[in-house]
Amino acid sequence: MDMNNDGKISRQEFQGGMVLFAALQSAPGLGNYNAEFVKEIHEDADQVFQSVDVNGDGSIDVKELKNHLKRTKVLESDKFSETAIDRVFLMLDMDGNKRIEKEELRDAFARYSALRQAIGEGPNYK
Repeated sequence: MDMNNDGKISRQEFQGGMVLFAALQSAPGLGNYNAEFVKEIHEDADQVFQSVDVNGDGSIDVKELKNHLKRTKVLESDKFSETAIDRVFLMLDMDGNKRIEKEELRDAFARYSALRQAIGEGPNYK
């Protein structure tokens, strides 16, 4: 995809590559990959949301997210640092209100397959 061989892929090169290399259009995390599985991804996000929102107020605060990640990661090597959790929280809190609503988690799960793998669980979790 790096057509000018500068060691970087520009937006134009990326867009051109998506057209030239049709297989990229359905690659995990790119193209329509997630669109095919949105229903299942939302089901997983909803289950995670319900598990994390322990006080049942309809949103997740940073403390609930930290507790969830500490509870679900068994091995020391699987644990997240406080800084990593804070960054994940900021990424999920798209409106900046210091709370993660169900739709924000659903959107993030559909957009970021790595996030689903990092904090996911649910009936369709792979």
